[in-house]
Amino acid sequence: QTGELLTGYQNHFQKEWSREEVERVMKRMEFVPHPQEYQSQFKVSYEVPHPVAYTEVLRELDIASIKAKTIFTGQKNLDLIPTSAGKGSALRYLHKQASINAKRVVVAGNSGEDLEMFEAPYKCIVVGNADQELNELEGEHIYHAPSAFADGVLEGLLYWKIL
Repeated sequence: QTGELLTGYQNHFQKEWSREEVERVMKRMEFVPHPQEYQSQFKVSYEVPHPVAYTEVLRELDIASIKAKTIFTGQKNLDLIPTSAGKGSALRYLHKQASINAKRVVVAGNSGEDLEMFEAPYKCIVVGNADQELNELEGEHIYHAPSAFADGVLEGLLYWKIL
């Protein structure tokens, strides 16, 4: 409501995250990072040369005793973030911080990066241009909109009687 940064969210995972250690492992594996605009303090993003390389990353992180949540999408994109970070945990933090009942929260998405938000009791909208990971989701709390992008979000909001 005030437009101020909520530092409490990042404070709870800041202690568990060492961006430098993650980057060191990925550099040793010769992964190419995505451009700087896709990087942040709590996310490192890479192109995966082949799907098998993803399992190699998991093994190398484990060997280095690095705890990181891996988000592998489109068989070629890999984001590494703190284990307690991500869209799902951010969503849970925000609705609790704002004292909004989870059953009143609506989420929409189109990629595997959105997957962890798509859990009950949230009302979920999978837009028409969604990746396979989201298209495979089922449940009473999930609406699959035929239309893509913002049109799909609008269809979902109508379906959930928000509009």
